[in-house]
Amino acid sequence: MHIIDTCLAEQSKLFEKLLSEALQRDVESLVGPSRDELARPCSTLVMRPQQVLAESLGARIAEVEALFPGQLYYRADNLHMTVSALPDVVPRSILHRHLRRSIASHVGALRALAMPVGGFGIIGSAVIIKAYDPEGLLARMVRCLVADIEEEGFAMAHLADLHMKIFWITAARLITPPSAEFLAYIGQHQGESLGVANFATIELDQTDSIFSAQATEILEKYNLGDFS
Repeated sequence: MHIIDTCLAEQSKLFEKLLSEALQRDVESLVGPSRDELARPCSTLVMRPQQVLAESLGARIAEVEALFPGQLYYRADNLHMTVSALPDVVPRSILHRHLRRSIASHVGALRALAMPVGGFGIIGSAVIIKAYDPEGLLARMVRCLVADIEEEGFAMAHLADLHMKIFWITAARLITPPSAEFLAYIGQHQGESLGVANFATIELDQTDSIFSAQATEILEKYNLGDFS
């Protein structure tokens, strides 16, 4: 089997497993942090989809919201793909310097990425749109970054977690118990194709879990494939 086919099959299998597990849980256990808790500051590596795709995904998410209101839905302007959560980054700190050096050393191996997106799923308390890493290059970069940062004495593996294997764009946060109809809808649309995300940059951001504009500061921005 070709390496791309193998990577996609492994990612699809994991997405399916996570959705199956979520659908077997009690709906109360699917409820995640409150709005206030989601507003707490955090540090993260992210990629932003191109505007045309973000608007298209935002419109699709709005359709879901119209059918199943009451959750915290993302809009086109705060849609993003988390590459990895990070330990709290204080600008110009030792950790910040380590991250800058490590990220810069690895982005050169990543050419601009075209990642197919589509199919709804559930991971934790988030309704997600799956993003496929065709050759596994982004996941490999995250694993290398984790190894670098942990070698410097900072715990990161538990933050990177699934991002060492799969990636997604969060569509909504479950802040109230989802209805059986909502869960069935997610299952019915787990194979829906929604386009291709083209990523040319990666950001180190200080933000919050809903990626609100007022809380988001770009600390560093890197061009993929840039060895400089």
